[in-house]
Amino acid sequence: MRRSIRKFSRNFRTGVEASKQKCKGLVQRVSERTSPEGLFKAIIGGGFLLYSTGYGDVARASEGFLDDLIVSESRVEKTDGGVEFGDDRDEFGNRLPKNNPGRFDMVGRESKEVLAFDISDGLRVSTQMQLGMPTAEKAFITNHIFWLGTQNAGTDKGSYEFQTILQSGKFVMIGGIDTLKRLTGRVVSMLAKGTMLKSQFQIVPNDEKVPDSIIVKLEQAGSDWSAAAESSNILESLSLSYLQKLTKSVSLGAQYTVFPLYGIAPLTCVGRYKQNGHTMCANVSWMQNQMNVQLAYARKVDKHFSLATETVLTAQKSHSAVGLKYDFLNDSKSRYFASFDSDMNTSVHYSEEVVPMCRIGVCGQIQHAKNDYVFGMQFSMGEG
Repeated sequence: MRRSIRKFSRNFRTGVEASKQKCKGLVQRVSERTSPEGLFKAIIGGGFLLYSTGYGDVARASEGFLDDLIVSESRVEKTDGGVEFGDDRDEFGNRLPKNNPGRFDMVGRESKEVLAFDISDGLRVSTQMQLGMPTAEKAFITNHIFWLGTQNAGTDKGSYEFQTILQSGKFVMIGGIDTLKRLTGRVVSMLAKGTMLKSQFQIVPNDEKVPDSIIVKLEQAGSDWSAAAESSNILESLSLSYLQKLTKSVSLGAQYTVFPLYGIAPLTCVGRYKQNGHTMCANVSWMQNQMNVQLAYARKVDKHFSLATETVLTAQKSHSAVGLKYDFLNDSKSRYFASFDSDMNTSVHYSEEVVPMCRIGVCGQIQHAKNDYVFGMQFSMGEG
């Protein structure tokens, strides 16, 4: 009996040592002759071989090492120069750094995506078409927008707008003109990685209430910060903004604007807390010894359902709104919005894709205080 136990022990140790030598030899040969992917396979094979001989502790250590390698490899796919990138992208589809807080003017977008849905009067039809064969480097798109209604449509209760969009590499140009002779344009250019130059203009020859304007803006996105400088109407106003991500959940920023002709210099400070689907934002601004406060909260309950509320407190008036958004994960890609505000307005919007690239929607608003209502329909069709 003792001889049998000793023989079994010797055979077991001999088998374990032989397995260890085979694993070491396999890893060494693979590391010398194959790619890192082959090394991963060798580690997996070595782990299974060690398990088969009962050498479980070493095999579990190999599994832990493999998990670390897989995590490191997945991060390498999203890193560049030691900076880890997330899923957010800029206008050209480039990944932004994972810890980048986004633009200053986009703070609170989570609540706006729920509350600022389209409520239009009458019928609006928009079509989009790509001209030529689009490529990754170049695309040319035309838009036609017809609007029959009383809201934002001028005295003729209807308008038509023609837009063109040209993208060529790291350059985008948008231009449009409507039946009211309003000419608009926007240009976006990527000067360097993380650096954007944007400009937009508006010319309204027949409307004295709406002045012509031109805005030039320079934006810079860092690893955990963003900054921007903006000039409006050739130094009529100058603005500097900065947003810093302090922790994984907290971001703080400020914007300072100067109006040289009027002697006004308002200051705006923002704070945002975002974690686990909850987003809370606070915006406080001072102008001419008056303070305005804006508070917003949004919660993404699940991949379908989102809730939001927003409150604005000013010296003249206060306003609050609460709303919801629901995305149906069906073939029609249906979407539903609803909101109620302190002006006693109840608003709803529903849209769905009836056929591929064709979407129809209906919206309505009951204005209880004014004893009035708004109803509209939208139809959009396009390849882009």
